[in-house]
Amino acid sequence: MSTEQTAYVGDNIKVLVNVIDSTGSHAAAVINTSTTRLNGFSTVPTVNTISTGIYEVVFASVTPAPVEADRLICKINGTMGGTAWTEYGIPVLIVADERGTNNASTFDYTTNQVTVAANNDKTGYSLVVTPPTALQVADAVWDEILTGATHNIPTSAGRRLRQIADVGLYEGAQVWIDTVNGSAGTTDYEDGTVDNPSNNIADATTIANSVGITNLSV
Repeated sequence: MSTEQTAYVGDNIKVLVNVIDSTGSHAAAVINTSTTRLNGFSTVPTVNTISTGIYEVVFASVTPAPVEADRLICKINGTMGGTAWTEYGIPVLIVADERGTNNASTFDYTTNQVTVAANNDKTGYSLVVTPPTALQVADAVWDEILTGATHNIPTSAGRRLRQIADVGLYEGAQVWIDTVNGSAGTTDYEDGTVDNPSNNIADATTIANSVGITNLSV
């Protein structure tokens, strides 16, 4: 008897037959489909010739359908060189179909997404887009246009530079006071400037002492 072969639950049962002559070579043969059967079943097989001496015997729509763990015997009848052989037994084990489907087993990185909750392995990865170098980042910062609309966060470097360019911060080396339109505050280089004057002398004096200015302008 031959080595046990396997078939999946729900699939056609396919049995591979190797016909070998006395020299150990594959030899042409004719599988007798009229008498070749799975033991205990009446299903008539078809035969596919794989190559000389190699044949696939196919049992389609076997009833009753075998279930997982069933062990069947395929009894092969045929002739080789005009000499007949009978009931060469090939055992077949029925196994569960765990192959999945094309959609389940094929991953397309262009459309399928993977969500990783936590990944502590930070090696072996690369970015599709090359990140900018430190020099390129620095150049981009220094080349950024300074405007009141985009760089107006209090105490930020962008706002300070913009104010220097616009009004020189403490224009004329003076802390500016406007008791009508000014505002309270003692933040260096933010309050007491020509475009944000202090509204009282006390705050202006505090700012002047902090930044080293001796003149007040009312």
